[in-house]
Amino acid sequence: MLNRYWANAIVITFPDGTRRQITCGREAAEILLDRWPTEGGVLHERALRACYHFDKGMASSEAVRMAFLDACVEARIWAVG
Repeated sequence: MLNRYWANAIVITFPDGTRRQITCGREAAEILLDRWPTEGGVLHERALRACYHFDKGMASSEAVRMAFLDACVEARIWAVG
């Protein structure tokens, strides 16, 4: 269920300048788990939980999107979307 596409994609820029377009919770979860440039943090954990809850039908797609954006701010990842 995490691959349900968002109405508005998020474009992130990693500290090394690499850009990535995130279009759904599955892509957000992959970034949070495999490409996150910091050790995590409170908002990173919250975003991971939002992905899990969405996958179980307990959170909205928009909740995942907003939690991911918050985690980007915490990690100082430039995010537009």
